[in-house]
Amino acid sequence: MQWLNSENSGQDLMPNSKGFQFYISLAILLVYQGAFSQGGLKELPYLYDAPIIDGNLDEWKESAFSDGAWNIDRVKRSSWYNPKRNRLTVEENEDPEGIDLEATYYMAWDQNYIYLGAEVIDNIYDVEESKHEPKRWYYKDAIAWFMEAPADTISEKFGEGDHAFAFVLDTLRPDYGAWWRHGTSDQSYIEEPLSENACQYEIAIEKDPDGLLHYKLEARISLSWSLARNPNFRLPTPWDTCRMMIVHCDPDGGEYGGHMLIYGEGDDDNSWHRFKYGRNKVSKVGPLFPKSGSANVMDFGAINDKSGLSTEAIQAAIDLIYRIGGGTVYFPAGDYLSGTIVMKTGVSLNLDSAATLYASRNIEDYRMPLVDAIRPILIYANGASDISILGKGKIDGQAEHVYEDLKKTDGFIKEHTQNARQSGVEMKQYYTVAPDVGLLSFANCDRIQLEGVHFINSPFWAVHLVKCRQAMISGLTINSSLEKGVNSDGIDINSCQTVRIWNCNISTGDDAIAIKSWYPQTSQDIFVSDCNLTSSSTALKIGTETHGNFKNIGFKNCRITNSNRGLSIVVRDGGTVSDVSFENINIDCNRRHFNWWGNGDPIWLYVTKKNKNSSIGQIRNVTFKNIKALGMGTSRIESTEGVRIHNINLENVKLRMIAETKPDKRADHALYINNARTINLDSVQVTWDQDDVEKNWQNALHVQDVEELNISNFMARQGIQKSSHPTIHLNQVTGAQIEGLIHPNGEARVKVSGESSQNISIKGINERSIEISTEVQNRSSITTNP
Repeated sequence: MQWLNSENSGQDLMPNSKGFQFYISLAILLVYQGAFSQGGLKELPYLYDAPIIDGNLDEWKESAFSDGAWNIDRVKRSSWYNPKRNRLTVEENEDPEGIDLEATYYMAWDQNYIYLGAEVIDNIYDVEESKHEPKRWYYKDAIAWFMEAPADTISEKFGEGDHAFAFVLDTLRPDYGAWWRHGTSDQSYIEEPLSENACQYEIAIEKDPDGLLHYKLEARISLSWSLARNPNFRLPTPWDTCRMMIVHCDPDGGEYGGHMLIYGEGDDDNSWHRFKYGRNKVSKVGPLFPKSGSANVMDFGAINDKSGLSTEAIQAAIDLIYRIGGGTVYFPAGDYLSGTIVMKTGVSLNLDSAATLYASRNIEDYRMPLVDAIRPILIYANGASDISILGKGKIDGQAEHVYEDLKKTDGFIKEHTQNARQSGVEMKQYYTVAPDVGLLSFANCDRIQLEGVHFINSPFWAVHLVKCRQAMISGLTINSSLEKGVNSDGIDINSCQTVRIWNCNISTGDDAIAIKSWYPQTSQDIFVSDCNLTSSSTALKIGTETHGNFKNIGFKNCRITNSNRGLSIVVRDGGTVSDVSFENINIDCNRRHFNWWGNGDPIWLYVTKKNKNSSIGQIRNVTFKNIKALGMGTSRIESTEGVRIHNINLENVKLRMIAETKPDKRADHALYINNARTINLDSVQVTWDQDDVEKNWQNALHVQDVEELNISNFMARQGIQKSSHPTIHLNQVTGAQIEGLIHPNGEARVKVSGESSQNISIKGINERSIEISTEVQNRSSITTNP
């Protein structure tokens, strides 16, 4: 899996989805901040107002991407010109008729469609006079947009993951007038007509006094249709990227061979130009879904001074907008008190920057029970589509807490609780006062947008999506008490597919962003980037609820500060977590009170069983790249059960250990790995605070019961300088390669122990710095080469 850079750059990555998917095809690969700098990406603007497809491009062409008129002379001056493929006549030498073709192309997108347009001047009408294969679009005057599908990293001659949409420039709209070309793993160049629910398009042709023909093509492709045809397509978000080419057919009276290729040399997708999805040229807050109506909650009797409930008034406005086909429910400045309100298809809530929606503190004001909700909910939806919460206003949960004696011991942190008690820590913690309301919970919904809103003081999870598809979450601010806010998660993504979260600022008492699974559905194509996070539990987390699988998940360009744990994947309910990346992330960890999950540890991967009846899950194919972390606790990669964690990669990871601020000490090693297979560490660096040293500090790296370990360019020392502890301790390790071990102040030391340790190669270290314990049975298989 590859990622891209936020606004600055691009490279391949992507996910799946329904309404956004394919046209991710037109720009696929999330551009995430920082790495992969690729200047000069062409940007496809986002259209906030959906144009009417009537053949008149004036409604949107000024907002679309266009780089002027193209003809064969301009193409010949381009970097992709190839006379064998890129021509307007059968022969390579162009004649005056061929050169007369001139066209300007327009492209844009929104959450539902990709928009394609063209204005063409030509001197030949090649539709009715076709001599060959009359139902083939490329023997006509026609235009095709060739695009990559998401995550297509394979360079190939038009195959699986490559697609084209072709339109014959004929006002009669024959049945061969709109075509979709695609490839499969074993067959390419499959062509099918575009159905009515796949696209809308209009074509106009006029002749000027000089006899030249003026064509106008306006088309839009349905993203939901594209996804339904191929579930591997993904939902694009701003700054996703992909490669694309335009093929303009001008076959000179029907003779095959007349092609003007733009942004590419031909069927080899590696030659196509890279584009990125952007925002509209005019920045504004607005729904991603075209709306047909609007309603002000004050017109329905809402009370804007918090002196009484506005639940019925708000619901009446939502119901009206739903009945008229969708639109916006607007909250002007003021304070609104409400119980449960239910969102419906096509409705967008828009909160003025001076508007606050308060959750009632009266349990009687909430609808219960609700499907897939385990707490009272303020804003709820089930089975809706095209819904959004927008604006700069606030949603306030009015959380209340009490500090009381510990009521019961959490089994998951039983040992930590006992350690705290033995260390003299007061056995008290904060508890939430009922009702512990969740601010937003959407279940079984499609095409969701949350943008700009402030969620504050949530008694329970602030934002919860369960079994939803195609969600875009951006620019949210979520705050709850770091000391008191038990269970006040920021964003919980539960058994969902195709979710984008970016540019959010989250500071919460519990997990900041958690991806979990209550249900067997695979959670996949979920990407988080460019967020600032603080958490008294974990900042970025997968688990602990893992009843389904997780696949194709990425976290990138995030800043984590003052958090009890940085990054974690915890599998307790079965389920397999695979193909996950953490990249370009800075982490600053700070130990919390004993009742919070976390040890001030930057990284934790963990497989266990929640109880004796739980299934055993797996973690595999996880990458940590460009991670810089300050921690008080041991980073751990471990499985307590028979299944080994598999294929974990750490590249350019820097861990700095500092002393714990709590009396109940927990840390020993900087990085601990247990019960795993295929672990790769490249350019990992461990440093320790020299001024405030913990007496329990030991190894920079402790590896236990691991098969296939590869270490290169590892810079570290043991936790306490000049102590007897080695820098690296390998115990019960089979098949290890260590090369490039660097001690910042002298020679690094390696210890090998355990009866079954064997097939270990250690290079670049003085032999006297290597200790092989006497219990190692196959000592001859451990080789050194200083």
